Amino acid sequence: MVSIPGKGLTDHDQKGFSAVCGNSAVSGRLRLRLAGTKWRHSPLHGQAYQGAGSYAAICGNGALALCSAECVGLSRAFAVSRKGIGPMKALYALSLPVLLLMLPNAARADCVNPAGVEPDIIYNRDHKTYQFCDGTNWQSMAGGGMRYIQPAGCDNAPAFFPFTAQAGLAVSTLVTSNIATITGMDAGCTATVSVSGASGSPEYRVCSTSDCSSVTQDWTAANNTIDMQGKYLQLRATTSASAGTEFTITASVGPVSSDWSITTLPADCSLSPVGTVCADGTVYAGTSPASSTPMYVTRCDGGRVWGGSSCGGSRLNTSWNNGNSSGYVNTSVSDCAAAPCAGTADGRANTTTLAAADSDSGAGGTQPHAAAVYCDGLNIHGYTDWYLPSLPELDVIIRANNPDLTNGTGDDNTLGDFAMTSYYWSSSEGNSALAWRQRVSDGYSENTSSKYVAIPIRCARR
Repeated sequence: MVSIPGKGLTDHDQKGFSAVCGNSAVSGRLRLRLAGTKWRHSPLHGQAYQGAGSYAAICGNGALALCSAECVGLSRAFAVSRKGIGPMKALYALSLPVLLLMLPNAARADCVNPAGVEPDIIYNRDHKTYQFCDGTNWQSMAGGGMRYIQPAGCDNAPAFFPFTAQAGLAVSTLVTSNIATITGMDAGCTATVSVSGASGSPEYRVCSTSDCSSVTQDWTAANNTIDMQGKYLQLRATTSASAGTEFTITASVGPVSSDWSITTLPADCSLSPVGTVCADGTVYAGTSPASSTPMYVTRCDGGRVWGGSSCGGSRLNTSWNNGNSSGYVNTSVSDCAAAPCAGTADGRANTTTLAAADSDSGAGGTQPHAAAVYCDGLNIHGYTDWYLPSLPELDVIIRANNPDLTNGTGDDNTLGDFAMTSYYWSSSEGNSALAWRQRVSDGYSENTSSKYVAIPIRCARR
């Protein structure tokens, strides 16, 4: 027995038709009305098919004959045509929906708005077409074809979905929003999803899981029509190239919109925690003991550059002098016999002296102090005033990077990109053959390292 409820029908009056329901035919004129929960008809002439208290009916534009839940004899097919067109031609036009309707009851699934199960049929007054439930959506039967028609009057306005404002961001950096849950819509009710913003090249993605491990719509800036109920929405955009600048991104789902703001750090980020990446791309490292002013380091070690998400390139291992193990020169930088070398605290002054001094008395001309010369000539993050930090300054930097001076405890590399088990050169000199260096993992410093040893460096400015 096949059930074809008459949901969504209104009173209709159709003249001149022939109809087939099972093996029985009706012709003439029917008037259909809904009384309580049963459909009624009143044939003006001709024989109307009936069975067990149910009725055949012609509705809408005469495209379909319907039987109620009690209709018997619907063993082969049903069809309808206007007068003058044979019922078998109309039967052929409706053959695909008929086959779908004759699936066993065990294969039924749910449709919504209105509720129904496969193979229920409704008449959609807004779109003026019959629809059948295919187990998921109400499909149009217009012209014998199938297309999805969104249920009339469904709720495509979600509850408000907030995005958390982000501030203190580095310039020209791609950032992502929190993942917002979309609720409050009717299931199966689609809505237009869009994103806009004057700057930042905003995009959105739609996910079916709360961590976006499963993506329904990948990153895009284009408008899309999507069933959003129970799904997740995330935004991304690129921050301004200027310090202290806010971008506002607007995401819309149907008629509901939500703003997300992203703001870069002000030019001076010294009021922020150490390790903060400033708007200019430098990293705040604390206060220089030489000047009691804010001190900043490069985002990456010497030889490496920031690639947008990480440092890339080969780390530079360089000697303090020109790499020769003879011909040492004792420069005019004050010698430090024991840490903390407070007398040589000014790395900027040390670097200026070393960059101009000869590092090898055994070679002709002026041989460079390689570590100091590298920082002195560095042009990065928009600055050229970089220097090789003194031992007291390097100690501040290393303690900012690894506060408890214990490697592997979770607070390592606060400033980023340090080689945690390596020593780093300072600009503090020990004597003609030795210079001071400090280990990142535990802060241990020594002046027993020969100047020709090649190790990493991190340049600073203030």
